[in-house]
Amino acid sequence: MVDGNIILNKVKSIGLVMSRVPEPARSEFLKFAEEEFADDRGMALNHLWFNYKLWIQFLASFDMKLNKLIDLLENNVQESQTQEPSKKVRMLSGREIKLNREEKI
Repeated sequence: MVDGNIILNKVKSIGLVMSRVPEPARSEFLKFAEEEFADDRGMALNHLWFNYKLWIQFLASFDMKLNKLIDLLENNVQESQTQEPSKKVRMLSGREIKLNREEKI
């Protein structure tokens, strides 16, 4: 005969107790597990945990990507400010003439 305490201790060691979860979050999680995972709470938790890890990776790389975009924009603005403004005029022969903005045609 199997001792009931052995089974109870085994369930406790691998179980997950949701007694301290606030009621709105708990009921929302249970509804999510029921609708999306046929009431398989373990798979629902696994899904949420996997997506949480992906979100953390996205946020970590988001700062780097945002910094890269800011650098590109700053470099583009600096390059446009350092270049001399010029205007190209194409003659009928196809020859191009560069004029500075101060010069008049």
